[in-house]
Amino acid sequence: MNDQLEPAERGGAGPIAFWTRRVLTALVSIIMFSMMILTTADVFGRAVLNTPIKGSFEIITFLLAALIFSSLPLITWDEKHITVSLIEQWIRGPSRRISRVLILTVCTIVVAGITYRMWVQGDLMAEGQHITGFLEWPIAPIAYFMAVLSGFSTLVLMLLTWSALSGKDLDETDCYLCLRAGQLEYGAGARIRTADLRFTKPLLCQLSYAGILI
Repeated sequence: MNDQLEPAERGGAGPIAFWTRRVLTALVSIIMFSMMILTTADVFGRAVLNTPIKGSFEIITFLLAALIFSSLPLITWDEKHITVSLIEQWIRGPSRRISRVLILTVCTIVVAGITYRMWVQGDLMAEGQHITGFLEWPIAPIAYFMAVLSGFSTLVLMLLTWSALSGKDLDETDCYLCLRAGQLEYGAGARIRTADLRFTKPLLCQLSYAGILI
């Protein structure tokens, strides 16, 4: 039994989700590596050879924008955004699910708004034929790129919201377990067999019950 599962495995999304994560992760890695190489080469050329790479600032600006919005779907998928827990410790049971659904709904609306405005901005830049100052690269394509990835993040948030509404993402801090006829009963009212424990977070549950569950 695996103690930790990939988000795609936990959600049961299948190979499409798995390969989408792989592609996005590879894209983020390539962009970060490119920024590192470009920055190093530019600094070395500027300080040692007195020949900096022309337009490096504009290239890094484009890469940074691509990096942020390429990472956004992954961070959203894993729910690794920065959070502040002020009243979470007092929210239990059904109230916790309601709170989670509300938060995810608000996040979905906000990111959808960002997606819409980013696409509108891309249209405006395309109509105005906006270009960078030195390399004269068009700015509209990067705006569309950010809008598409922001839209993908919106889709991920919609799936997370639906998962929260349907009770498929029970949180380990919210589930109280009791052994009844070989079954586990969760706070959300769902029942699941011990054999199906791999679909939750078994390590945390096992630790909570001092090894009662195997």
